[in-house]
Amino acid sequence: MINMTNTTMRYLTFLCMFWYTFAPAQSFPADWEGTWEGKLRIFQANQETQSIHMTLQIEPVSDSVWTWVIQYGPEEAGRRDYQLLLKDKAAGHYAIDEKNGIVLDAFYQAGILYNRFSVSESLLTSRLQLREDSLIYEIISGSMVPIAETGGTSEEIPPVQSYGIPTMQRAILKRQ
Repeated sequence: MINMTNTTMRYLTFLCMFWYTFAPAQSFPADWEGTWEGKLRIFQANQETQSIHMTLQIEPVSDSVWTWVIQYGPEEAGRRDYQLLLKDKAAGHYAIDEKNGIVLDAFYQAGILYNRFSVSESLLTSRLQLREDSLIYEIISGSMVPIAETGGTSEEIPPVQSYGIPTMQRAILKRQ
């Protein structure tokens, strides 16, 4: 257990409030526009199993549409020519149109673009965040079958399922 004095807690609270008050506000997706490159690292069972070059290109097409082109590796087969669509700016609701009939809803909240979807009995969550001069790109995935269920002992304590995260992808992308 961490033992902090009231003075320390007040100081930390002040620092957090100061940072929040004076941190530069982001304009999404305008501040994210450009070409970003880096290494995508893929982990399974806490071991890096693959590393490939990744590029993300974001450019405005109109007031409500942006290119969202992802390139994995040097081959043309690794190119994903998507679009980012604005659905409801006030709600932070966007969508990534894969232009093949698949459209994934995405939500910009607290400076992070999230989307969560399932495919072939797997649940995936992606997270993309602009942090200083880097875009941090992460995807976690795993089975939709729970690995454990606890609780459920009364009406006040409902059953709760836990899910594994056997695969994680992470890239730190730099603006080019």
